[in-house]
Amino acid sequence: MNSEYNALEIESQAQQYWKENKSFEVVEDPLKEKYYCLSMFPYPSGRLHMGHVRNYSIGDVISRFQRMQGKNVMQPIGWDAFGLPAENAALKNKVAPAKWTYENIDYMREQLSQLGFGYDWSREIATCNPKYYKWEQWLFVKLFKKGLVYKKNAV
Repeated sequence: MNSEYNALEIESQAQQYWKENKSFEVVEDPLKEKYYCLSMFPYPSGRLHMGHVRNYSIGDVISRFQRMQGKNVMQPIGWDAFGLPAENAALKNKVAPAKWTYENIDYMREQLSQLGFGYDWSREIATCNPKYYKWEQWLFVKLFKKGLVYKKNAV
């Protein structure tokens, strides 16, 4: 056994094992208590920084603890990509917003993967994807037709 920790070798082996065995994918099991942990989706407006690492580490630790308690844990991941932060960053960098957003999603996905977080990547979403937001629009129309959508001044 080597006394030095070879991060690249050991961590890539662990991550490959998790990927091959789908270690963090949720399997519906009615006998297990469900636990849902959402650390909020990052804006794909740039690169991850230490604040992201801190926030996502907290959710990952909680999820792993709950998994060790025997719970069926869902820790999803996605990208809050349908708004001004990503668009403003793209315009500032003179890149088309869609190109900027999807390139950042790819880069940030790799960053999060390298950090070894236990996300269920099979359920990854991006709010800028028409397959996602068409359902938000559909739900809004349903709520509107039932009179559950309204506008009023708040106190």
